[in-house]
Amino acid sequence: MKNNQLRIFAGMLLLWLTTFGQVAKAQVEKVDYLLLVDVSGEYNIYLKGIQHAIDTFYVAATKRDALRVYNFAKTVATKDDVVDADFYQYSDLGCMLQVLDSLIKHSNSRYVRAFILSDFFNEDPVGGDARLNPVLYSAVRDDLEAVCRTKNVEISLMLLPPSSNYNGYSIEEVKSLLPIDRTETFSVSPDQRTIDYLMHKVEAVNRLRGLSDEPVEKHSPIASYIILGLFIVVLLGLAAYLKWK
Repeated sequence: MKNNQLRIFAGMLLLWLTTFGQVAKAQVEKVDYLLLVDVSGEYNIYLKGIQHAIDTFYVAATKRDALRVYNFAKTVATKDDVVDADFYQYSDLGCMLQVLDSLIKHSNSRYVRAFILSDFFNEDPVGGDARLNPVLYSAVRDDLEAVCRTKNVEISLMLLPPSSNYNGYSIEEVKSLLPIDRTETFSVSPDQRTIDYLMHKVEAVNRLRGLSDEPVEKHSPIASYIILGLFIVVLLGLAAYLKWK
């Protein structure tokens, strides 16, 4: 009888420790939010209308996690980088996709949420308006497919309205190079829809990790370890008592 009781308590202890470890891991595993913003040409005019949505998203995403912002035009730079005057003259979507692949691959988190804000117009500095050629980026496509199989990745193509029907309008070409089951398109508008979309993305990944979006009081993890220690001591004491009896 005593041996059975000891086995029960040992099983309970193991189960509790496993559950505690899983919850603790979920609590500390950060989401890597990536925001890639097309700043080429005259498209900055559209960004002003959704600045409030971007600000709201930034605040929500950085409550628990990390958000990195990059600009792209002819290359990709962090938001604080100083670039030359012709940086804004054309958009290189192929370069952006290569950098996106690298950012996802080298992320330290298995949760990655990438948001690409652009009108998805591709312009070559030599050839002018030209659709992105997916054949040239097949290696990027294959690499993204492989990387996304090892991590929980979602890619949002946030479509700004194009000024006209350019020959270089390349949204379909970009979509063809991204994992179809990890990618979705959202048409940006300067109203509550954009805020709701971004907030839904934050809330969804929080639910996935078992986190509540309700504000909670910050507390030290020391308290959790003290409770765990006391629980173990009680179990060991009870097991010793049963064995002695």
